[in-house]
Amino acid sequence: MRPLPALLTALSALTFALAHTHSPSSHTLERRATSCPALSPNGPILSPYVTDWLSGATASVPWESVDMAFYFCALTTETGVGLAPGTSTAGMKNFTSAAKAAGKVPVLTIGGWSGSVYFSDLVSTSQKRSAFANTIKSWVTKYGFKGVSLDWEFVGKQGAGNNIVSPSDSANYLSFLAKLRLTLGTNYIISAAVPVVGLTDADGSILKDVSKFALYLDYIELMAYDMYGAWSKTTGPNSPLHTCDANSDSIDAAVKRWVAAGFPACKILLGVASYSHRWKTSKTKLSTTRYNNQTTQAFQALATTGQPTDSGWTVQQLISMGYLSADLTTGQGGYTRYFDTCTQTPFLFNPAGAQKSFITYDDAQSYTAKGKFALAKGLAGVAIYESTGATPAMYAALKTGLKTKSKRALAFGVDGSLTGLEEGHFGWAMDESAILEKESLTA
Repeated sequence: MRPLPALLTALSALTFALAHTHSPSSHTLERRATSCPALSPNGPILSPYVTDWLSGATASVPWESVDMAFYFCALTTETGVGLAPGTSTAGMKNFTSAAKAAGKVPVLTIGGWSGSVYFSDLVSTSQKRSAFANTIKSWVTKYGFKGVSLDWEFVGKQGAGNNIVSPSDSANYLSFLAKLRLTLGTNYIISAAVPVVGLTDADGSILKDVSKFALYLDYIELMAYDMYGAWSKTTGPNSPLHTCDANSDSIDAAVKRWVAAGFPACKILLGVASYSHRWKTSKTKLSTTRYNNQTTQAFQALATTGQPTDSGWTVQQLISMGYLSADLTTGQGGYTRYFDTCTQTPFLFNPAGAQKSFITYDDAQSYTAKGKFALAKGLAGVAIYESTGATPAMYAALKTGLKTKSKRALAFGVDGSLTGLEEGHFGWAMDESAILEKESLTA
């Protein structure tokens, strides 16, 4: 295998050459599915989710450090799109204005855990797909967004408990993405937040081939967090970089899974968390286990099942509550900070009292590791959930991890102009007849 810097340099030269020596008509959907966004000295994409219902969320964004930001969020409704509780049209306009003033790219997120109820129905027929695509276009253009991210939790599978679900979800979703791309054209980003396990097929299994989704998606945001929860038999990292337990998933495994299923690595934004989970352990001393010749203390016996039950304190809240030092290096208030080298994640442990609290989270050290991983694997960048939780040091750590001389970045400017690419085409052009053909097959 060629060294990574040489490979990136070659990819950069190839992308530039193709973008400038081919007419738009010569670019095909197949090339769009297998090609990467244009490379730029600006670096891989750093993109926070901005939860508008939280006071000061837009102001919390270090705009000088990011490239793109996701407004979170709008919800699906029976007829299309609506505002999430605590959000407003004024908030959306404030967000897009702030992003554009900083020269960054604002993207509208639709869906989320409690906002995915109607996705399945909205994409269930050709007529409904057209109507939904037109509604999204109206919202994007009216409020000044440069793209949309579809956060369907989950395609073909129940999420919050009240979602409409159909065995045809994955096929209908693909047809809808084709319609949405045709409706929005190529001057707008289309991305999707996706689970680490993949997309669910009609028979309940995980789709083995998702390459066709890359025909229409510019990026996916891989939700590589909440990998341990109430279903887990032990404590576990919120977002482990590597697999260090027989019952564990990990970022590394998730990326391999999606790439093996045919989705280009260079279109994957690695989701990273800025919040924690608190567990109650059964013992006052940490146990050490081994997995694949690595030692780890991330997996401790639980005092009770059904953990964690907390709402997820952000890292900023851990600091303000006196559990973690402002520089992220030391536990406080009875907590000791540890860093698990196998999973590449920190945790806080307080053995005192009945609680025996074990808090899993991310910090600057784990963010650096995740940024380096994203770069080494040729990913498009990272997406932080969410902007108010991370400290300035954590943003800086991601930038450090992603730093290199030849990196991926967005291929267009905030004002709609393109940088080094044929106008209107992200380096590719759409074959509209192919899109229409795919739509007609599943209508």
